[in-house]
Amino acid sequence: MYGHTFSEVERVGSFFGKSLCSIYAVNFGADVPRQSGFLFAVYGLSGVYRGRFSTLPYYMKVQEYSHLESRDLWEYRLALDPGSMDRFIRHLWEMGSASMSYFFLNKNCSYQLLPLLEVARPSMRLAAPFWLKTTPAIHCVA
Repeated sequence: MYGHTFSEVERVGSFFGKSLCSIYAVNFGADVPRQSGFLFAVYGLSGVYRGRFSTLPYYMKVQEYSHLESRDLWEYRLALDPGSMDRFIRHLWEMGSASMSYFFLNKNCSYQLLPLLEVARPSMRLAAPFWLKTTPAIHCVA
C-alpha cells in the first residue's frame, strides 16, 4: 500500500464560507501514460516520469480518492501565519508549469511539498532528512 500527499488551501473571506467550494488542493503528481505494470515500476523507480504541481478544487480530490478509488483521507492542520501562507501561494505560482523528475521512493508527492513549506516558513528544515525515501506518513508541523 502506498498513499498520496497533497496540501489543502482554504480561501479566506470566501462568499461560500467554509465549504468544499472554498478549498483548493495543491498537488504534486507524475504525468504517467498508460503502460504495463513492469514499465510503470521501472520508470517510476528510475525517475523517467515528470512531476508537476497543480491546483484544483478540493472537492475534486475528495471525489477522486474517496469515491472513485475508495481511499481514506487523513487531514492534519498546519499553523501557517498569513505571511507564510502568502509566500506558499506565491512560490506555487512561480512554479507554474515547471516539471522535475518524479521518483516513486524519494522525490515524490510527499517530498516535493516539503520544500514548498520551507519557502513558506524558512525556519523549517523539512526536506533534508529524506534522502533515501519519503513516504506519506503522519508528520505534523506546528
